[in-house]
Amino acid sequence: MKALILTSKGVEFAAALEIKELIGAESTVIEEGILFDFEKLEDLLVLCYKAQSVDKVLLVVNEFSCSEETFEEELEDVIDTKELGKWLKKGLKFKIGVRNASSSMDIIEKASSVVKGLPYGMGMDFKVPDIYFYVFFSNGKAYFCVDMTGTDLFKRSYRIFTHPQALRGTIGYGLLRFAGVGEKDVILDPFMGSGIIPIEAGFYLSGFPLNYYNKDRWAFLNYQPFSKFDFRKFFEKLDVIEEKKLDIYGSDYLLASLSMAKKNAKIGGVDKFIALTKMEAEWLDTKWEKGAVDKIVTHPPEFSKHQNPRTMEKLYDAFFFNAEYLLKNDGVVAVVVRDTSLLKKAASKHKFRLKEEKTVWSGQQELKFALFSRKT
Repeated sequence: MKALILTSKGVEFAAALEIKELIGAESTVIEEGILFDFEKLEDLLVLCYKAQSVDKVLLVVNEFSCSEETFEEELEDVIDTKELGKWLKKGLKFKIGVRNASSSMDIIEKASSVVKGLPYGMGMDFKVPDIYFYVFFSNGKAYFCVDMTGTDLFKRSYRIFTHPQALRGTIGYGLLRFAGVGEKDVILDPFMGSGIIPIEAGFYLSGFPLNYYNKDRWAFLNYQPFSKFDFRKFFEKLDVIEEKKLDIYGSDYLLASLSMAKKNAKIGGVDKFIALTKMEAEWLDTKWEKGAVDKIVTHPPEFSKHQNPRTMEKLYDAFFFNAEYLLKNDGVVAVVVRDTSLLKKAASKHKFRLKEEKTVWSGQQELKFALFSRKT
């Protein structure tokens, strides 16, 4: 059997790592997605429940070459009614999602026409469907799938108290994997905002399931192949968490940010794994000993038309001054920003070099991951 993970563009590398770690499967990276073979349906449920880089978990019913214009004709020719029959029964209501099509509604209409033509008497229902289908286009191919989740997993249930510039959880997690964080690392986010990066680190390094409090949210709970599945036993097995002492720290100069971050961490269930405090980034050297931190992973403030560029330059200069003091010799700084030019300038002043830069997208917004290490 074949499955497809959808993720934010540029974060495919993190999804490939998660698939290997969570279910032991090798995968193939395509743009905004990961293809992999799996042996049992439970593997997909594990990814739904624990994966942090995922937008969608899809069971591939058919994979075929086509254009958007020929999609309906090609789907009619290849649709695997034997495989679909495991998931369908007469009278079900369905909904269809689409990604990477120039006209999503056109593809939905075409796919709906084919599905309605199957011998199950099914109809569409956008509000309360019984089963979710999904169509994904990539590199001249279409993937017709069963959507295991029925929802977008980048929408974090813990992300209640937030601000307009807050990161998607998938982007925060991707930055942590880009930085190469591990259980034994001392990790610091000095611009934590509403706490996305420390919270994602808490989930990842503790093994606490991202969706521990969302056991009733999944589309797959009502799917035919799981009609006799023991979900209680399945979740109990994944909910066994090893007690760990982690060194994950977040700080922000705003009391409102500290309050939001603490509330979000508690809602997510990872507050015991992270330590949050109010502190200006310029004063971090008064709290930490020299060389105490392994990884600084953060989403720093950025220049806007309402600010003096010199203000940002001073902030970044102070940030790298402190990073030079706080980090171990082999420590790194990982940031996500829209524009890295001012950061590179400040980093160079304080004996840091740009080790790697990567473009990622949060929806339609282009961002940069940048990894800095000490100059040698």
